[in-house]
Amino acid sequence: MQNSISKFFNEYIRNYGCSIKINGIDNRGFFKEIDDREKGYDNKYLFTELGKVRQGDIIECLENNWIVIDKDSNIGQTYDKCVIARALHNIKIYINNTLHEFPVIIQTQQQGVDEEKYINIADGKIMLITQDNSVTRKIGYDKRIIKMQNVWNVTGFTNENEGLRYIYCKKGQLNPSSDDLENEIADRWLHETKHEYSIDITEDNIQLKEGETKQLIVNVTDTVNNKTITVKKPTLIYTSLDNNIVTVDDKGLTKAISEGGTTIKVAFENIEKIINVKVIEGSKVELEISGVDKMALDRTKTYNSNIPVVWSVENVPMSNGMVESIQYATITENTDTTCTIKATDKWIFADGRSRYFNIIAISEDNSDVVVIKNVKISPY
Repeated sequence: MQNSISKFFNEYIRNYGCSIKINGIDNRGFFKEIDDREKGYDNKYLFTELGKVRQGDIIECLENNWIVIDKDSNIGQTYDKCVIARALHNIKIYINNTLHEFPVIIQTQQQGVDEEKYINIADGKIMLITQDNSVTRKIGYDKRIIKMQNVWNVTGFTNENEGLRYIYCKKGQLNPSSDDLENEIADRWLHETKHEYSIDITEDNIQLKEGETKQLIVNVTDTVNNKTITVKKPTLIYTSLDNNIVTVDDKGLTKAISEGGTTIKVAFENIEKIINVKVIEGSKVELEISGVDKMALDRTKTYNSNIPVVWSVENVPMSNGMVESIQYATITENTDTTCTIKATDKWIFADGRSRYFNIIAISEDNSDVVVIKNVKISPY
């Protein structure tokens, strides 16, 4: 009989069970609903391998934390069956200068896990149910917790049911200078330094032309005990809402991509600042090359462009389509807007035909923008 129960259980948990954690250790189990929703509970039966679970254990499953509130029985010395209750809340509390966080059950009805225990938020009293362990046993009468936007002072505790600890509290007063209401940590600033960061941006509304770049100037200050200092080399996170309009790198350098409006978010620690960005159509500048159209043999001339370009030269084929091996002109020196060119010193007019070369300028920002200037070489 026992072997058949064991075989059935092993097959069932293999085929229909799911992954769970028992006190942080991987395991498997399956569940059965308990019809107690009308009482305001969310309890389930949990079935696991024999000897793996005890009353008070923390179960991680079904995207929630649960606490074993009743180690019901073991079946045929083959598997365990227990009752678990969903622990919807976590408590954060300092004990011996260390911040601890653990799940608790807060009942919302008159009756709790134990039929004689209850909570009544309206009259300022609550009871928490959690795992009985070395941490929760250190929660004394001097402790305070924050839950449901209220401060609660611990007034008592019991652990009459094995593995479970009951913590009784009454409503207390918030201390703004030491309590962190937002993160629900009482007395936090008695144990930690409270930083009040601020992001300062020289311009929170900027306008750029298409193709234009701009470096964001961002400063971060930190106020501690009414003393404000500038944070050196803060680790900032820059995010563009629309990279098709404007991009921003991890150093805060922006580049306008196309016409439109968007925002850039600058974040540091738990604060952020928003910069409004408007990109307008760039001015349509036509690429031009200035310089002479005629150059004598062995002479040097300088040419200029009105925007940054990449320079090159090439022979123009003769009227018969041939391209001579002798290079008519070479670049001797150049920048992105100037180019110095020297004509060859070789005699290239033996056939009496004219010779020409092209100066080619390609925009650095857009390789599709190209201008070619034709230059005639004369003997003298």
